[in-house]
Amino acid sequence: MALIADSGAVYGLYDRRDRHHPALRAAIERERGPILIPTAILGEIDYLLRTKLGIRAELDFLDDILAGAFTL
Repeated sequence: MALIADSGAVYGLYDRRDRHHPALRAAIERERGPILIPTAILGEIDYLLRTKLGIRAELDFLDDILAGAFTL
């Protein structure tokens, strides 16, 4: 089975101050199938990460995509 992630969930994975961060991390670590991110929300995720967390978070997200952590 696959997990479909929305922009709020992806943002929460990168923001350690987000109140849902621990639960999101745990869910991702337990997931055995692919984690799908719809390409339609990539712009929103990019905007949220860059404006709220900075360029480092944005680049970490892109690195994770390249490493295969997410499937587009």
